[in-house]
Amino acid sequence: MLENAYQTSKAKITSMDIKYIICFAADLDTKDISLIFNIEPASVNTVRYRIKKKFAEEDAFRMVF
Repeated sequence: MLENAYQTSKAKITSMDIKYIICFAADLDTKDISLIFNIEPASVNTVRYRIKKKFAEEDAFRMVF
């Protein structure tokens, strides 16, 4: 389902967006994601907000966030 959403998305998807979306879909904790990417937990929340804003009109991404 996510693969179809990526292909039909109007917004540009970067490789980092895909990595974060996979982590969000896997329902990882913010702390776990921050350890994986070696960033602050607040940065994970910022990335989640920006991705959510980027894909606001896409129905397939609503289940991830």
